[in-house]
Amino acid sequence: MSKKKVYISLGIVFLLVLFVSTGIFSIGNNQASKNSGNIAHKLMPVNVAYDETLDDIKGAMNKLRVEIETETKTNPQVAIQAHPGKFIRSSKNYQRILKLGLKAIKPLYDTIYDSRDAGCY
Repeated sequence: MSKKKVYISLGIVFLLVLFVSTGIFSIGNNQASKNSGNIAHKLMPVNVAYDETLDDIKGAMNKLRVEIETETKTNPQVAIQAHPGKFIRSSKNYQRILKLGLKAIKPLYDTIYDSRDAGCY
């Protein structure tokens, strides 16, 4: 690769990083977002929100596991499937976890990572 192409590639990467970083910083710098973030942290600290979300996830996952066990015992169609994906997606407990949204990502990751065999909950 010639030096000219290397410099052009580096320049493009630099411009992309510059545009993305200025966009991120300009979104978070307006006064309304600063005030709302401070109020949210005063009303409910991050640790409390994490713990509540973690409890919700563990409760929903345990109920989902029990649902799957009872459904496989009563319904031979679900028992034959290698993975009961349709049943899980239609479950209310699975929908509860999805409705938690982005705040559930870190607690859900920790739950899966800390579980036996790191994912076989």
